[in-house]
Amino acid sequence: MIKRTYRGGMINEAQITIRNAGFLLAQRGFHILGSLLFAVMVPRLMGPNDLLSDLGFPQIMGRYVPLFILQGEKEKLQKFFSNLLTLSLVSGALSGCFYLLFTSLCLPDLDLFLFEQLPILFSHFF
Repeated sequence: MIKRTYRGGMINEAQITIRNAGFLLAQRGFHILGSLLFAVMVPRLMGPNDLLSDLGFPQIMGRYVPLFILQGEKEKLQKFFSNLLTLSLVSGALSGCFYLLFTSLCLPDLDLFLFEQLPILFSHFF
């Protein structure tokens, strides 16, 4: 076994390796905790106006819905709302797919099960 002098005493290489691995594990834990706090706090602090998550639906509805109501065109209004709902669902599904694709390709060392469960976890809090 290789012994090295460290701070006036003899410490085993395995002990040094285990200590350094412990430091790396603690650093990784703090990094994950900080990332989680960042992901939770920043959207809450920005609010709904700055987050750009609504795709401009209030402006679109404010422009077209009164026009359809005044003209009495219920069919066009229903089609308009169904198109907005479809757009919202498709954009949400696509962004979720891109999120999983990005995390699986760019961050291969992370557990995908965790990333699949994070949206479910956040949906319970918000």
